[in-house]
This record gives sequence, structure tokens and C-alpha cells, in this order.
Amino acid sequence: MREWSLEWKEEKTFARATFFAGPIPISIEAGASGTMGFGAGLAISGGVIEGYGDLFFAELDAYAEGGVDVGIASGGIGAELLLLEHRFRVSGASDLSQVANRQITLSALAQNRLKAIKGEFYLFVKYPYFEFCCLIKTARKELTLYKTGAVFNKKWNLLKASRTVSF
Repeated sequence: MREWSLEWKEEKTFARATFFAGPIPISIEAGASGTMGFGAGLAISGGVIEGYGDLFFAELDAYAEGGVDVGIASGGIGAELLLLEHRFRVSGASDLSQVANRQITLSALAQNRLKAIKGEFYLFVKYPYFEFCCLIKTARKELTLYKTGAVFNKKWNLLKASRTVSF
């Protein structure tokens, strides 16, 4: 199997602020990210040669987090929202296993998938930890509170065909 892909990703923070509720510092952050690209693959297995790929895919997400930030550690609540995911996939296969019987089976599939509005709400904590003797790193742990299913999740075939050719 061999696969190739190319994708572009962009992230943008729209809001970032720290304010105080009495002596307690509270930080908030919100933003969005998007990905788009394409990919292709080739597989050979048991006399079947298959080419497949995502001719186009795109995803748009949004996020927001807020919580207490005391410098060395922080914790709070967050939300991630999938706004839109689109994938246009094609594949074609040639089954050569019956070539001795003078037959080849060809198949093709073009499929579109669209998903929208799916989310997750979670608690998070960030804290420092020591690695080896002198390295201080930051760990992040999350606990999912609630996940929503996609409001819109559809997949449909634009083309689905198979034909056996005798020669």
C-alpha cells in the first residue's frame, strides 16, 4: 500500500484575555481552525489493484476555554465545536484474480460526505512536572463532560458501478 497527501492547516485565536475576579486571575481564549487538502493511495492485494483518494476534504472547527490561571497551574472548562466537515472520495478497483478464466472485474465509487455541528464540553487542568533531573514540562489532562452527535451527518454515492468484462 502506498499513500500520498497534502493538507493545509490554519489556526486563529480571536480572543485572549486575563482579568481578575477579586484576587483570582481568570483567563479566556477562543478561536477557530481550518484544514483542507487532498490525498490518494494505491493498494495491491490478492490480485486486486485499487486506487483511492480524497479529491477534496475540508474541516472548520471552533473552540473556547476559560478558567483559573495561577501561573504555574491552571484549570477550567472548554468547548470544541466541529462546524463543518466535507469529504469527496473516489475509488476504483480492478480484480485480476480471474484473468486465467479470461475475466476482469472493474468497479468505481464516488462518494460525498458532509458533517456539521458536533461538539464536546470538557474540564481541563494544566500543571508542571519534572522529567529526569532538570527538565520541567507542562502536562494537560482533560475530562469530557458531554459530547454531542452531529446535527447533520450524511453520506451519499454519486457513482457506484461494477462490471465484469470477459475477453
